[in-house]
Amino acid sequence: MNFYEKHRVEQVRQIARALGQIQACSLKKEPTNPQLQIDLTSKMEEMWPLETFRGMFKGLAAIDNSEKTLELIEKVDELIEKYYASNLAITIPRQMGFRPVLVNGDMHTGNVLIDTTSGDLVALIDWQLTHLGVGVEDLHRIAMSALPTEERRAAMPILIEVMYDSLVENLDGAEPPYTLEKLHLFADLIYPQDSIFLAYAFVAFISKIMKDPKLTDEEKSERKEVMLDKVIGALEDLVEIDEKNKKHMENLNLKLKLKT
Repeated sequence: MNFYEKHRVEQVRQIARALGQIQACSLKKEPTNPQLQIDLTSKMEEMWPLETFRGMFKGLAAIDNSEKTLELIEKVDELIEKYYASNLAITIPRQMGFRPVLVNGDMHTGNVLIDTTSGDLVALIDWQLTHLGVGVEDLHRIAMSALPTEERRAAMPILIEVMYDSLVENLDGAEPPYTLEKLHLFADLIYPQDSIFLAYAFVAFISKIMKDPKLTDEEKSERKEVMLDKVIGALEDLVEIDEKNKKHMENLNLKLKLKT
């Protein structure tokens, strides 16, 4: 799969089902690998210092300087420090009292292999950022990187349900760690962190594509249009969901200090 392509909702449904199966397997046996407990946030801070992170979003203006996008960049800039280095996606299980599941941690289009003839899912790859958390983290990333904004917005509640149903079906009768209603809440709570880090990578990728000498101007323009739609949509939703989440955030710590 490629970020610059418009993928089908059915393809993401297949991924959602696969993620549910993986999460169920991780609940059947207590994970013992200490690496799964590591907070990856510190590594991200080393790779992307705050000012570098902030500057990349301001660089979006060089790609799209429309008034609407410039206003959006200002709103996002006000939220960057709040969500930069947030580890809520990793700590939310202990903060809200439910058992975590296995998370890929880097589930974007580049780490999904599909059959070029049928378009069906073949494999989910690159598990070096694997950790324990809440599975909707992976679903957010693949949906944001694969689907056009409006299709993603319409499909996301259904995709969450598909992933949850797959989790329950593969638990062999065992009690799931949370309800579907709770999973929808978790999806909102961790969306800002997911979107802000993924959008950062998106902006860098667009800049790289636009400088690729192997592509024609027409190819660059087509790819830019698809990618910008995904980035702008993700950031618009970040601003909206940040406001929506305020009533649920009183007892949650976005940057919970973990024992080393």
